Amino acid sequence: MDDGEDDDDYNKIISTFLEAFPDLRLSYESFLADWSSNNDEDNPPGPDNVASEIFAPDLIRPLMEAGPLDDEPTLERLLDVADELLATQDSYFVNFARIEIGEWLIRSVNWAEWKVRYRERPIIQECRSGRVR
Repeated sequence: MDDGEDDDDYNKIISTFLEAFPDLRLSYESFLADWSSNNDEDNPPGPDNVASEIFAPDLIRPLMEAGPLDDEPTLERLLDVADELLATQDSYFVNFARIEIGEWLIRSVNWAEWKVRYRERPIIQECRSGRVR
């Protein structure tokens, strides 16, 4: 994969998350500014960096620790994002959905309920299949 494709992949993942969760934009922009001041400007953070620094602490972790239906609309938007990435059938996006979303889902205190309630969702099917650990 060339750098142009990497940039397109990065932009697709970030834009998909920010469209679904516009409240994360300020945290994302702050993270980018901090990253740029501490790293080579020609080497932007990868989606995994953004996921671990923004998506996980600001969105996914609180959601996974909440009661099963405390914030159902947010959970459903997260599932939508994961399903959208899986639907591309592009290995980069599929792996991102499995690792950065699926792994959090199966570690959630709510997994037992979610895997039944949302069993038709592609990301839940991925998690239940054993392709996510």
